[in-house]
Amino acid sequence: MMRSLVLAMLGLVVATHQLHAQLDFGGITRTDATSPTELPEVLKPLAARSEADEDQLTAAAHYAQGRLLHAKKKTALALQHYQRAWRYDSTSQQLLAEIVPVAFEAGQSDAAVRYAVIAAERNPKDDLLIRRLAVFLTNNREYERAIGLYEKALNKDAQLKNGMPEDITAATVYGELARLYYLTEKYEAAAGTYAILRRAVEDKNSHFDEAARKSILGDAAKTYSQWGESFLEAGKYDDAATVFKQANEAKEDKTLLAFRLARVTFAQNKLEEARKHLEEYFAAKNDSAGDDPYELLRKIILKQEKNPAAAQEQFIQRLRELNKEQPENISLAFALADALWTTRQFDTAIPLLTKTLQQQLDATRYAKLIEHLWHEKQYRELLAVAGQLAEQKNSLTSIEKLVLRLKDDAGLVKGCISLTREQAASTEPKPTYGPILAAAILAREAGQLKEADELFGKVLELAPQKTLDLQVNWAEGLFLAEQHRPAIEMYRQILAAKPRKNIATVVNYYLASALAMAGDTDEALTAIRIACEGNPDNPRYESRVGWIYYHAERWPEARAEYEKLLKKYGEKQNAETRQVVRSARMVLSNLALETNDFPQAVERLEQVLDEYPEDAGALNDLGYLWADRGLHLQRALLMTQRAVELEPENKSYRDSLGWALYRVGRFDEAVRELTSATTFDPAAGEEEPDGVLLDHLGDAFAKQGKPAEAKRAWQRAAAALEKAKELKKLDAVRQKLKAAS
Repeated sequence: MMRSLVLAMLGLVVATHQLHAQLDFGGITRTDATSPTELPEVLKPLAARSEADEDQLTAAAHYAQGRLLHAKKKTALALQHYQRAWRYDSTSQQLLAEIVPVAFEAGQSDAAVRYAVIAAERNPKDDLLIRRLAVFLTNNREYERAIGLYEKALNKDAQLKNGMPEDITAATVYGELARLYYLTEKYEAAAGTYAILRRAVEDKNSHFDEAARKSILGDAAKTYSQWGESFLEAGKYDDAATVFKQANEAKEDKTLLAFRLARVTFAQNKLEEARKHLEEYFAAKNDSAGDDPYELLRKIILKQEKNPAAAQEQFIQRLRELNKEQPENISLAFALADALWTTRQFDTAIPLLTKTLQQQLDATRYAKLIEHLWHEKQYRELLAVAGQLAEQKNSLTSIEKLVLRLKDDAGLVKGCISLTREQAASTEPKPTYGPILAAAILAREAGQLKEADELFGKVLELAPQKTLDLQVNWAEGLFLAEQHRPAIEMYRQILAAKPRKNIATVVNYYLASALAMAGDTDEALTAIRIACEGNPDNPRYESRVGWIYYHAERWPEARAEYEKLLKKYGEKQNAETRQVVRSARMVLSNLALETNDFPQAVERLEQVLDEYPEDAGALNDLGYLWADRGLHLQRALLMTQRAVELEPENKSYRDSLGWALYRVGRFDEAVRELTSATTFDPAAGEEEPDGVLLDHLGDAFAKQGKPAEAKRAWQRAAAALEKAKELKKLDAVRQKLKAAS
């Protein structure tokens, strides 16, 4: 259908040009003999065009325009029309095939790859292209899509010869596919695929010569290790043991081999043999395998000893012996501390854990230790440990979730402030700054800024050599805690000390954000322009100007700045710049809505989707806009469905999908999606859903014939809208409640 429609559209374009040649549209001269009052009869269609018909026509129009522009060498514009045409006729493989080379021709290689991936998934014909795209997806950590492409490229059975890959190219694909299976925990598939490669390398009847076998193996030690891990996880223990030994033959490491064989024999429930191999590993006084050997020892002893308490004591005793022999082994020290902790031997575990954490930072263990000291109300000890972490990182960001809980304990915060004031006043011995910084952070997070500033001032006195790093981290903490005025003051203190230009540039960038959040728009603009001067031609910095205007609801200036940004960077092709351009278009769409320019709001989202056809945010936003206005309903439904597929946990996207389902009359499904979107867990820090979402749920319940549920949803919506001071929407919901009473 596409080709015939395109020809029709091209004919229409030609006819239009001929008409323009004959008529003067300025109203002065006409060469036709028809009087303006003698217009031809308007033909009425026998049936109205369906949404699908309209989409086909729109696609054909864009395709025709793209062909004309491409012929005129206006490649970028032609590409945009091809992309738009494909979205309106996404079943067309012909359009995809044309988009990819034109995108490359326009210098838009990233966009070309995105469309090529879609084309390959739908019609895998070019094996070489598919493999290249799979590599691209793997590098982007899109493992599942990469697996899908590799599987298509292999066309498995067709590329097997005597149970082996057909040629070296197929063998390479098998190897990469097996690795991805392993990374995605598809161990059976990984082992089966590696077994095919193993036959190619080791079978005496293999059709591969010696050079090809070496090519398949590559780094033999690494390859055999990968095979062994897959065989072990898939329960193919004999195969695992064999290839682990082959890995050792390729690159001798008897210690590592001993640990691997311990794992294999343990999986086979050969406990004595596993223990023997494990002791070989320990005898080498090696910590290359990290914590895993000690955890394996614990599992072996637990299986050998029926009494769990006795097993745990035996485990601890062996770890003590090993620790005495290897006092510098960090992994062993952590394992012993954890084992002592499990048996609540805190008097021994805490000093060992604290000492080991000084040697190697481990945020999870720090959090465990600090939380224990908190519950025991050992505030002095807590400050010492938290201070140790604060000195290592100049902040407590690595345990921020715990800090957010600690700050709500008024007794703890008060006790820590008191203790550190006492420590700060001491001169003999001179206090360390870490515990004081930890208390200052707690006070800051608890909103006790006077005490926090006092303590932080003492920190700067005690660690003058770290002043800049400490101040930068402190200002960031204030900003994140929404203490914008104090953050501004700290950023200004940093700038007053005249730091290096590159640091001053960054500080001005963050100062601008704090000023904007505090409502000081003009000062924020001054700061960001200084930052832009210090880092010219940085699109991320320049985009902040528009954001500041946008935050201040100065829509015309915001729009002008974002338009200027697009004019400057719209054709630049590096990845970071493309993301800035994408964000600018999303904001411009919102700005268009603020000024009731619906066509422009749609166009900006369309532009995002031209370049990023699977952008979840743009799919959601455009799908919702259309659904809310009753336009392109089937297309809106498909777009919101795809957004949810891409980000299933995003409740806003589920709301959009629910609303699209409502608009097409699928009320039961709408209720399901909207209920999912409005479910929240306060204990997990989730907020009450907004009023619009709850209003949608009420509407869906009403259409489902459940007036009581609808009324409850509208009541919740009214409360949320009143709290948000969205009065116009609140009035509409109240009207629904009145009608339902």
